[in-house]
Amino acid sequence: TINMTELHMMSNINVVLRTTTGSNAVKLEDNGNSCVVTLTHFYKDGKVYMGNGPLETTGTLNDGTNGVFDLSATGTEADGTDYTKTKPFTFAVVPQALKPEGTGDIYVGITIKTPDDNQYYIVKKLADIIATANGGSQNQTTNGKVDFWYPNHNYTYTFTLTKAGISKVTCTVEKWVDVTA
Repeated sequence: TINMTELHMMSNINVVLRTTTGSNAVKLEDNGNSCVVTLTHFYKDGKVYMGNGPLETTGTLNDGTNGVFDLSATGTEADGTDYTKTKPFTFAVVPQALKPEGTGDIYVGITIKTPDDNQYYIVKKLADIIATANGGSQNQTTNGKVDFWYPNHNYTYTFTLTKAGISKVTCTVEKWVDVTA
């Protein structure tokens, strides 16, 4: 009998958009059209070294054109009595620093476009977001900032959108559930 524990080599990124139900609410869905969430300045390719486990990014930084999440017909749902939220936009990415080495002032970021095409929310530095929970991960920094996406970690970013802009950003980090077979 050989027991093996296998871990995900990718990082799982979830983006949840929510808005108030009041007068400053943003449309998250409109006549079948939905929000578009785009990751910017990230590496989409990498190599895994199976002998000792490290992963290295390869290729060039993505400008966001190949990292688009489209909210499908899954729609929105209530989030308490004061908010409405989307189901998560999910994307598996190569583990990487959110401030890539040798790129100057370029950070992994995110752009959110609402379905009415006139609301844009841009977060240029995901590395500045502080985690509200880290699921016991020893990999997150002591200052609470998520500055690296580690393998076998599930990151959920929740953006609260209002007509005045993004009012609150949170991130939770959870390890993926181990399954033994």
